[in-house]
This record gives sequence, structure tokens and C-alpha cells, in this order.
Amino acid sequence: MKKILLILILAAVSPVQAQNPADSLKVLLSKTTDRAARMNLTLQQAKAWLDADPPNYTDAITWLEQEKPADITTLPPQVAGRYLALLGDAYYTQKNTDGSPEAQASAVRYYEEALPFLYQSGDSVYLAQALLNLGSETMYADKRKALSYFETAAGLYEKLGDPQHLSTCYVQISTVLSDFGRKEEAISYSRKAIDIIRTLDNPALTVQTCINLGIVFANAEAPEEAARLYDEAGTVARRQRDTFMLAVALMYRGGLAVDQEGATKAEMEQGKRALDEAQSLLESSDNELVKKYLHVYLASYYCSAGDYPQALSHSDEFIQFIQKTNMAEARASAWRQRGIIFERMGQADSARYYFYQMLSIGQETATLPLIASSYEQLFALEKKQGNFAEALRYHEQYLVYHDSIYTQKLNEVMGAESVRLNLEGEQRARREAELQAALLASRNLLYGASALALLAILLIGGLLYRQLASARKQLQSQNQQLRELNATKDTFFGIIAHDIRNPISALEGVGEQMTHYLKQHDEAKLLRLAGRVDSTAKQLSGLLDNLLSWALLQMGAIPYNPVSTRLHAVADEVMALYAPVAEAKGITLRNEIPPGTDAFADESALHTILRNLVGNALKFTATGGDVRLSATEAAGKIRLEVNDTGVGISAEKLSQLFSIGRKSSQGTAGEKGSGLGLMLCKELIERNKGAIEAISELGKGTRFVVSVPRMA
Repeated sequence: MKKILLILILAAVSPVQAQNPADSLKVLLSKTTDRAARMNLTLQQAKAWLDADPPNYTDAITWLEQEKPADITTLPPQVAGRYLALLGDAYYTQKNTDGSPEAQASAVRYYEEALPFLYQSGDSVYLAQALLNLGSETMYADKRKALSYFETAAGLYEKLGDPQHLSTCYVQISTVLSDFGRKEEAISYSRKAIDIIRTLDNPALTVQTCINLGIVFANAEAPEEAARLYDEAGTVARRQRDTFMLAVALMYRGGLAVDQEGATKAEMEQGKRALDEAQSLLESSDNELVKKYLHVYLASYYCSAGDYPQALSHSDEFIQFIQKTNMAEARASAWRQRGIIFERMGQADSARYYFYQMLSIGQETATLPLIASSYEQLFALEKKQGNFAEALRYHEQYLVYHDSIYTQKLNEVMGAESVRLNLEGEQRARREAELQAALLASRNLLYGASALALLAILLIGGLLYRQLASARKQLQSQNQQLRELNATKDTFFGIIAHDIRNPISALEGVGEQMTHYLKQHDEAKLLRLAGRVDSTAKQLSGLLDNLLSWALLQMGAIPYNPVSTRLHAVADEVMALYAPVAEAKGITLRNEIPPGTDAFADESALHTILRNLVGNALKFTATGGDVRLSATEAAGKIRLEVNDTGVGISAEKLSQLFSIGRKSSQGTAGEKGSGLGLMLCKELIERNKGAIEAISELGKGTRFVVSVPRMA
């Protein structure tokens, strides 16, 4: 089970100082009537309460809210920024204590209101803290925005010379990168954080950082490193007599053991002992969030032990609490665990219900990885139940969401295009009518003017002749363009009709065959048939994806949003997608792009380009072959290469490689294609101010070279 970073919130708050609010501040505040002086005293008092051990967020909120000015813009920018940031800190502390969704919403609102004032005043200390905490509160709703907050905060803390908070930023950055599947970068930032805390004499920060980084390593499937970090956190917390953090370290250490695939009975019991000790230590704690989260691991233990009533009981404890919060990913994790428990109990209907609940959260939050994971879980369930048709349908959905570039906006774009085309048709008809009316008016003017004078007739006639000649030439040019577009359209639809008909024909009769094999209990033939259906569905999915992308390009409907794009990470995602195909064909996939190579291009377009080029390379490479991606920098460009050891391309076909009339060849395993992929690549690359070329010889493999602008 993926770990949820509940403890990460503790490390993001300002360092705790063992001091109590100064009574003298309250006395001064009660005697002060000057508005500016009262606000300054209020800020000092609120900060004193929030820095206390434990922090007194209740009084801080009360004092800050009662001193809130009617118009915040009347305050100096620095005072306004600090006031709003402290209000955000107060609600942030409340949310960390009781998990209140209202407190979380208030914290986010006040932090966002504070940012413009803090930027204007140049108050780097409060700005960095607000960005760090704001990133922590938005990382489950909008990970990209949260990553931007963390990176900006890290830059500020580096300039401020604050290694303690810089290490916290690195932990948060590694967490978001881990959620994006960028494991190498996540681990790199984790090690930076570890290196920093090793230089600091701060046991509390050491404990928090080790726990958070342990979670990152656990999610990156490095359990040994995670276990070492949890153990270190527990040792330091025990030495410092910090019972709460010791309980947290024991909870994650025990959870790591009971969640681990293939754990021995001894490892499971050791994990259970750690969880029991954590539960005992947490009895006196008022942190309900952590206390309830412990039940997730206890449920995992009892589920693995086969004690399903106990597993469900502990699962209920967490669900009843988390339902009151807006932590969507935590709820999805709870539904997933509950579905797994019912699946192991043999209650497929209940398991299916909870996996659908998980899917619903993914769809509500538009979180594509969560949607993909839900379909993957449903696929495994239906496959286990022998519902192969349903399993295939869920697997297809998993693939769609796993490789969806334009899925979220496709319907919106297509609808907008339909309206735009209808409007363009009406406007074109109106322009033609206006042109005809103008020609008729010109002719009437010519006849009327003939009575005035022969010279006037000749002058007007000459003028009209030139206008008509120009209009005729323009119409001829437009007609020629229309004929060319129609010819292209006919060729295009001919290709599509042919390539769609083949896979659809292959699917005809599949249902009858499956029914027959089911009656015969012929599992081997059913599996072969399922494989054939899966292959055909993937072929159709790829064809339609390229077709829609190509059509949207022609209509100018696909946005061009160039940003700094890390090619190594994009290549990793594409290779992960094609790993099953490569494994099936016995082909080695290698990503040799240096991790620091950044291009200035549209990330979605680059993903589509690489997906088509790698797919082509695999298609035309035989078993035992090699497909390699590399990149170099030169003259302000990134030169990206996709090399394969496949069958190669003849000189004649090479010259027609990016033409619409070209017929696609079959792959080494009989794979088919439409030829649209390379056309789509060429147009996307040109749109990203780059170029593509193919270098190949028959029998000697193929090398596609893509050049795109380098990030300045």
C-alpha cells in the first residue's frame, strides 16, 4: 500500500521553540489604541502562541481574527503579508492537530492572500514559510502547483542560509516527484535532505526528516533503505524521550513489515509488535490524524493473517475519521484497502464496490494515476473471477488513462471545434453572398455610367476588369487548394477505412468464440483469444489516438505550451508504457538520456513524439534486438535520437516516410499501422520549432533524429 505522508506536515512548520506566550504582550495590547501599534503587538502575540510548546492555535486565531481590518490593503504590505501568513500558520497548525477540512481551507486561503503582499514587501522569511506550508496543503489537490511552491521556497531558503528549512523543502520535493513516478529524481532530493540533516545538531528535525524520507523510499520500492531510516528515527526519538515521534517511527516501521510482499511470519509478528508499541505510546496524544492512521497498518496485518473481521474493524476506525476530512487520496487508499480485504474474503461484489469508490474519487479529483490504479485493481479482480471480457475492458481503460495525453480536454476541444466549424461555414456562405452582391452592384454601376461619357465608361471598365481578374485569380487559387485538400482527404480516409476495417473484422465473432470455449472449458484457447483481442484493441487504440491528435493539429485545436521539459523523465514514462511489449518480443529498452537534459518544448507533444518513435522501433525490431534513446546538446538545440537494430528502411521508402499516401509495412511480429504516427511526429516537431530526420539502411537498423530548442 502506498504510504500517505501524514507526518510530513510536522516538519514543514516553523521550528518549535520551547517558550510560552508573554503575558506582558497581552497587557500592552489591552492598553494600546493606536491602530498600527495594536497590529504589531497582535502579530507578536500570535507568533508567541504559535511558537509555544505545544502551540496554542486557538488563542492565536481568536486574537488575529478580532484584529482583522475591514480593508487589508490599508495596511503596509509587510504588515498585511505577515498578518495573513500568521493566520494561515494558525489554521495550518489546527488542521495538523485535528484534521479539520475547514481549517485546511482557511489556511490555504490566507496563505494565497498573503503571497502578493509578501512578494511586494520582499519579506523572504515569511514568504518562504508561507510557500512551504501552502505547498504541503495543496500537494494532494494540485501536485504541479505544490512542486512549484516547494522549489521557490527552496531557492529562498538557500539564499537565506537556512539549511534546516531547505532540507524540509527537499523532502517535500522528493515526495511530489515520487508521486509523479520520477523515482530517480525523488531519491536524489532525498539524499540531499539527508546530507543536510547530518550536519545539523537537531534531533527533532533528524527524526522528522528520516521518517518522511523513509516514506519516499518505501514508495520508490526501496524497503531496506526505508527500514534503515525508520529505525534511525526511532533510535533518536527514544534517546530524546520524544514518545510521539517514537510512536510515528514505530508505526511506519511496523507498517513497512506488514505491507511487504512475501514477508515471513517472523517479520509480520515483528511488525505487529512495533504497531502495538506505537498504539500504546499514542494513547496520551491528542493528534487524532496519526492515531487513526495507525489502524490502516493494523488492518493490513490482520488481512494478511486471515483475520478479516479484525481487519475490517480497524479499517472502519480510519474510514470514519478520514470521511470528515478533504484528504481525497487518503480516502481512496482506505477504499483500496477495504476492497482488497473483501477480495481475499472471496466477496467479489463488495470488493468491486470499494474499487469503484476509489475510481469515483479519482474521477472527481481528475487524478489520472488514481483512475489508472483503480482500473488496474478492477482488472485483477475480474481476471481472478474468470470474467475475462470485463477484465479486458478494465485493462483497456487502464491503458487509456496510463497513456492519455489529451484525455482530460479532448471532449471540450472537439465540442469547441464543432461550434467553430459551423460558424466558419456560415461566415464563408455570407462572404460568398456579399461577393456576388458586390459584383452585381459593379455591373449595374457600369451600365448606368455608360450614358455619361465614353471616357468614364472606359475608365470604370478598366478598373472593374482589374478587380475581376484579381478576384478570378484568387478564386482559382482557392479552388486549387480545395482540390488538393480533397485529394488529401480522400487518401487519408482511404488509409483510415482500410486500417480500421482490419482490426474490427478481427473482433467480429469473438464473443461467439468465447462463449463456445467457455462451454468447452478450454482455458488455453480462451487465453489465446484474450491475447488476440488485447492486441487488436491496443492497435485500434493507438490508431484512434494518432487520428484524433492529427485531426486536432489540422484544426489548430491542440495548444502549444512550451515549458522546461526533462527529457529523461519523459523517456522513462514512455519506456515504462512499452516495457510489456519489449519484454514480449525480447527487446532491450535503454534510456541513455542524461538526467539534466532540459528541452524548451510542449511536454505532451514530446510524449506523443517519443511514444510513436519508440513504438515504431519496437515494431520493426526482431527478438533479441535493442532500442536505445540518447540526447546531446549543440548550438542551442537538443539532439534527441531513437536508435534501433531493426530491419531498416530502403532508400525509396525513406524518401516517402512522412507522406500521407505512404503505406505502412508490417512489423517483425506482424504488427500493423496506419502510417499516421510519423506524420503526427513531423507536424508536432515542426510546431515545437524543431526538425526530424530518419537515417537507415536495409538490415542495419534505423536512427530517428529529433532536434528541439534547448532550455536557456
